[in-house]
Amino acid sequence: MMHKKQKWIIAVLAGFALIGAWSSVQYLVEKTRKMIEQTHTRSASRLFLSMAGYTADAEITIRSLDDALAKRDALRRYIFGPSFPGGSATVAKLGADDLPDELRIHGAHAAFKMTIPLMHGFDSQAYVLVPGQKHNGKAVILHQGHGGPYSLTMDAQGRDIRDFLRKGYVIAVYKMPLYGAGASPAYLEIGGGRIPQHYLSHDMFPYLDFASGCYLRLFIEPVIVGINTLESYFHVKDVRMIGLSGGAWTTTVAAAIDPRITVSIQAAGSYPLAFRLLREFQHNRGDAEQIDPLLLKIAGYLDLYILGALEKGRKQVQVLNESDPCCFRGDLWKLYASSVTHHLSRLSGGTFHVCYDQANTKHNISEKAYAEIYDVFDR
Repeated sequence: MMHKKQKWIIAVLAGFALIGAWSSVQYLVEKTRKMIEQTHTRSASRLFLSMAGYTADAEITIRSLDDALAKRDALRRYIFGPSFPGGSATVAKLGADDLPDELRIHGAHAAFKMTIPLMHGFDSQAYVLVPGQKHNGKAVILHQGHGGPYSLTMDAQGRDIRDFLRKGYVIAVYKMPLYGAGASPAYLEIGGGRIPQHYLSHDMFPYLDFASGCYLRLFIEPVIVGINTLESYFHVKDVRMIGLSGGAWTTTVAAAIDPRITVSIQAAGSYPLAFRLLREFQHNRGDAEQIDPLLLKIAGYLDLYILGALEKGRKQVQVLNESDPCCFRGDLWKLYASSVTHHLSRLSGGTFHVCYDQANTKHNISEKAYAEIYDVFDR
């Protein structure tokens, strides 16, 4: 016969088992609910845009090669004024101890720092890594955007940096203004007042005065001058660019105005402006540069994508993560990708396609997406 104490122990264990089972059921139910909710939200978003009359063909305003070249010229004039940046950066050779730890570990044959002076007390500083073997005549710009590791896989190992060095690429790594190694002013004078550095944000830049062009040159000029320097100092003949988040926005605009960027990869960095009015994107519609009305009046995002692959042989890939926790998640690209491709074909231009990563739940470029990027680079 079982003692009372034994019965009590069995009852307690049974209770714990039931609680555990119930918790597992709740977890599965909640996970399923969220998956269904996300699926319905994305389907509803596409349906809403379609019912509201959104069509990619109507948003694309480039109808001919002359249209495209006129838009490129207008974008250049809006950003820079009458003169496109033609100078080079100041280049300094670095010792291993002068590099950030995350760049030092890759064993580059040589390392340099490019410094590009800008207006209002800013400068941009990009690190350049040269491979151990003779480089292949190609460079890749990795633009991280707002912060975090220079690697676009967003990890300390920097697998992409290591892989590009092994493939013989010269690598230039960038971050946006207010981030990375570049200098920022102690304060900016805006609206009759002084705003200290630690309060500065990109949303304040449109209030700055520029003798030529506009505030967007703070973002794009470092890339253009960097390409000039990669060609003249490092003897590079072919420049590719990969950007994540804000770096993807920079990649999109830079590739649209500078055809020297032969391959551009923009990851989790943009959607057409109309999509950002949807409820699922209300928490993050982008900084001022992403929604600049004068820029987008000249060329909306779909026009920018076309300009980024306008010339025959050029390629642009948009990487989007289905469950990106930050920005531009979901599959709304299905509403425009084929139209962008069609217009490029009609113009006898290059190629555009979307790499849709359904497994990646992070705001980065996954190894799976990089496998496709390497394939695009090698073709």
